[in-house]
Amino acid sequence: KRRLCKFVTEWTRRCEFSPWLVSVNNDKHKACCLLCKKIFPVSHGGLHDVKTHAKSKRHICLLQQQENRATSSTGQVWPTLGDFHYPNPSVSKHGENLVLEDSGGEGVLDRESPNTSKESSDSEDLEAAESVADSMHPIAMASPGKMETPQQYCLRWKYHHSNLQVMFSQLLERESFCDVTLACEGKTLRAHKMMLSACSTYFDSIFSQHEENNPIVILKDVRFADIKALVEFMYKGEINVENSHLSSLLKTAEELRIKGLAEVSWR
Repeated sequence: KRRLCKFVTEWTRRCEFSPWLVSVNNDKHKACCLLCKKIFPVSHGGLHDVKTHAKSKRHICLLQQQENRATSSTGQVWPTLGDFHYPNPSVSKHGENLVLEDSGGEGVLDRESPNTSKESSDSEDLEAAESVADSMHPIAMASPGKMETPQQYCLRWKYHHSNLQVMFSQLLERESFCDVTLACEGKTLRAHKMMLSACSTYFDSIFSQHEENNPIVILKDVRFADIKALVEFMYKGEINVENSHLSSLLKTAEELRIKGLAEVSWR
């Protein structure tokens, strides 16, 4: 029986591999390319498998793009990452599929395929690589001869936008930190100037010209049901509207210059 090759940490210290080659945690027969965001086996040819991946068209293209970006910044080069092990994620992640290479070619891993012991192991490795690759990106360092700055990483919160959307909606429901009151048809609605200004050039203009604390904006010839629905749209990004109310809602959105609705042409 043929003996399987293992990943050798020394490979990551070689100048041609160090910027992108890392090991895979809990799997000594695989390697990961940070540049291509791929995990590929080294069990058959060892170092030869690494060199084969380095000669692939996609890898060469991405490497050239990286070098061009580094060259465009005066006197900057990309740092060596060295040996790095991916932690096993405790929860599943939903994102782009990574490509799993083998000696026969390349194929996309199907996350919805039936689970087997081997597929489960591969999926964990791929999700781990995706998690780190999505959240950590090396930033260019100073060129030799100049004082070197510490290596930095870009940390990205993948669910930042969705978290803000949920939190602002909850603040609106509780009327927490509200600093503006909208009034029409004898009824009032509390909201946040920052959110209204970000979603409406009409409100942005008003709040920029009048910087009073907790102002009351009286909206004439506006139905309270429409302004309430539009405020919900600005906070959540979507609303459900009955067909009989749609025309009135779009007209009010156009008058208040609500982004995302003011451009809609009602036919």
